Amino acid sequence: MFTNLIYFVFALLVAANAAIFFSGKLGIATSRNEDFWSFQKRYLWVYSLIMLADWLQGPYLYRLYEHYGFLREQIAALYICSIMSSMVSGPLLGRLADQYGRRMLCMVCCACLALSCTMKLSASFYILMLSALIGGASTSLLFSAFESWMVAEHTTMGFPSEWLGRTYTLSTLCNGVMAVVAGLLAYIAADCCGHYPHRPFLLAIVFAAAAATRMASTWAERVAKDDTLGVRSRECLAGLRALRDPRVCFLGLVQSCFEAAGFAFIFLWTGSVDVADDWHPPLGLIFGCFMLAIMLGGCVFRLSLAHRTVPSMLSLCLPAAATFLAVGVVSTSPPVLFLAFVFFQLSSGVYFPSVGTMRAHLLPDTNRAAVMGWLRVPMNILVIVILLLVSSVSHPVLFGIGALLCFAASGFHNILSRSLPPELLQPTSLPSATTGAGGT
Repeated sequence: MFTNLIYFVFALLVAANAAIFFSGKLGIATSRNEDFWSFQKRYLWVYSLIMLADWLQGPYLYRLYEHYGFLREQIAALYICSIMSSMVSGPLLGRLADQYGRRMLCMVCCACLALSCTMKLSASFYILMLSALIGGASTSLLFSAFESWMVAEHTTMGFPSEWLGRTYTLSTLCNGVMAVVAGLLAYIAADCCGHYPHRPFLLAIVFAAAAATRMASTWAERVAKDDTLGVRSRECLAGLRALRDPRVCFLGLVQSCFEAAGFAFIFLWTGSVDVADDWHPPLGLIFGCFMLAIMLGGCVFRLSLAHRTVPSMLSLCLPAAATFLAVGVVSTSPPVLFLAFVFFQLSSGVYFPSVGTMRAHLLPDTNRAAVMGWLRVPMNILVIVILLLVSSVSHPVLFGIGALLCFAASGFHNILSRSLPPELLQPTSLPSATTGAGGT
């Protein structure tokens, strides 16, 4: 019965997303400028392949560690290693990308991801810890080097800066689609003819290699100008000074609380729906449902822009997310928890573009990346604290902590809302589909 529910929810979410997308109401269109469209295709092909490789690790990572016989606190330690690696390596690897080339660091990302997945085929705790450290570094590169190359190539080819938003929009769409495809492929690989949770990681190696091969043949190297390296340290200090603005601080608290709760959910969901020893639910399909719910939440956000303000959407989705996480406090039924998790992810789909819009209005343009880096520090600390509690508290308590963090995020947002700029306090019309300069 639980499996049938998963199939039904998956089909329902696919239908809802498809209906909205093909209705044309989202205002997404490709450019008619041939040079720009060619550039976008070169980037999006590689980006989609590497994101598919990364997403393939998501559905069965916790299950793989369980399959190897590790205790919950040991699994938490592996997650902490990955977070710490990502947090520490981020600034260093960003500097190397500027100094030695963005494409080279993207290739290193593919190699690190493939190596990390290869090492996950071992049941040795210490090899898996090293895999987590390498995987954390690849995550830092994934969310910095690829975007850095895209922006540098966009600038080098002389395209207007306002066209960047079009590539970001298509990147977000491709990322969502790849997440859903990854869930399906992971399910087929892991649960075909038995239960083999290591198989999705083999697939991830293949797609990481495909991304590197495509990159080698279609991307040019882009190295930062010499003066960029000296600017980075000054930007870091300027980003810290920007935190003196109370609005930036409260925005950071909203992000930290909600996204720490989201990470706690990532750690908890597998063990909450996969409770039987002799049968395992289709984790890949469940993961696909979560990704489809996030995509649907993004569609809801975009369609609501003409009727609601961004702060009002955050005011709704934050307490809603807290309520759905709180279901894990009062219920241990996998079907009930699965439905609550889907609605939590739907709320997350509204949250991410909402908070991104808030950042666009509140963070200083000159030091945006540095400020965003500082704002992630309290989130990482909260995540590590939560994972350190794993050995001493139960799942319901951890869900309760996640729900409290979402309620805290809602409280901080209410305080922030009292001092927002006027442009955030008015509904905005939905942007029309853009077609690119020179081609209408």
